[in-house]
Amino acid sequence: QEYMGENTMNTTHIALATSSLVCCVLAYLAGYAQASKKQTEQNQQSDEPEEPVIVKRKKGTIQKPVFAPGPPLTREEWQERRDAAAIYKEQQRQLEASRREMKKKHESELLKVAQEKIELDNSDDEHEDIDTSGTAIPKRLRRAERVLHSRTNRFILVLEACHDSRNQQAVLRTAEAFGVQNVWIVQEEDQKNHAIAQRITTGSTAWLTVRRFHNTAECIKSLLAEGYEIWATDLHPEAECLSSPNIKVPEKVAVVIGRETDGVSPAMLKIAHKRVYLEMVGFTASFNLSVAAALTLQLLFIACPEARGNFTQTEKNELRRQWYDRLDRAKTESGRFQHFLELAEQGQLPMLEDLRVGTEEARFCPKIRRRIDDREAERARLGDAV
Repeated sequence: QEYMGENTMNTTHIALATSSLVCCVLAYLAGYAQASKKQTEQNQQSDEPEEPVIVKRKKGTIQKPVFAPGPPLTREEWQERRDAAAIYKEQQRQLEASRREMKKKHESELLKVAQEKIELDNSDDEHEDIDTSGTAIPKRLRRAERVLHSRTNRFILVLEACHDSRNQQAVLRTAEAFGVQNVWIVQEEDQKNHAIAQRITTGSTAWLTVRRFHNTAECIKSLLAEGYEIWATDLHPEAECLSSPNIKVPEKVAVVIGRETDGVSPAMLKIAHKRVYLEMVGFTASFNLSVAAALTLQLLFIACPEARGNFTQTEKNELRRQWYDRLDRAKTESGRFQHFLELAEQGQLPMLEDLRVGTEEARFCPKIRRRIDDREAERARLGDAV
């Protein structure tokens, strides 16, 4: 029995070992079959032609060739890739050269614009008059005397909480063109302070006296303290039409133009001495802000032409000194300009007869001028071809 029991135990161990070995062989065969299938799929994919990976690129850049991974390449394939890399480098070189050329062209255009501005400024110095000492009087100084002769501080234009900065700057240009020296702007603290755009104002802000307030209450307090009668533009039924022949303009009047959306504020309307409006006879219910300012000022000057040139001699001299300092651009003619300033204060500096400029002297934007010239040249070329 002892022999038979030991023999039975050995048989059991052999059976267990045999079954374990069979399981290992089956697992190995299954893994080998799966690996073979995967390799077959990869070989089928490698037989397909290679294509660059699509890469999203920005405008003005060159797409770098990027190839998907695959099996070892042949000599011809390596040569194709080297050629693609060489083409990419050449495109990059051409792009950089193009950028440098554009930058150089832009700088030359800026230089050309600056030279044109200098030529225009120098053309203003063409003189027609000689002072008592035989010195030529620059044209820009005679123009300044003419402008000062028609300047007024009887009217103040008040812009209350203007929303669009371009409208505000257009109104500044309008006020300066009409000869109104003082413009007050109510700009709330939460409103963004936009930079002056020379394209809109054309430099008119340099000749204005602009005063800014953080709220309407401060503006009202200053207007009343300086003795101005407040006229608010409003479409109220009791408002008076500015084109009425019966309108009477006081000695000092501040015309308030409100926001584009809802007009003058209730606080300003409550304190206003009079409400005025512009007559409209069309379907449109309102004017553009700068147009409304222009019409308002025009009607005020029609009703009160004596408002022009109402500066006292002291006020004229103070404003003249500020303007002459700006007109001395290079700051190298201080002595010469001081001589002209003394003549002007004595009333001996002749003013320009007419402020209008002809077509030859008109200051067009150089960029617009070039576009017009190019368009006319193209039309002439097409006409000759026909």
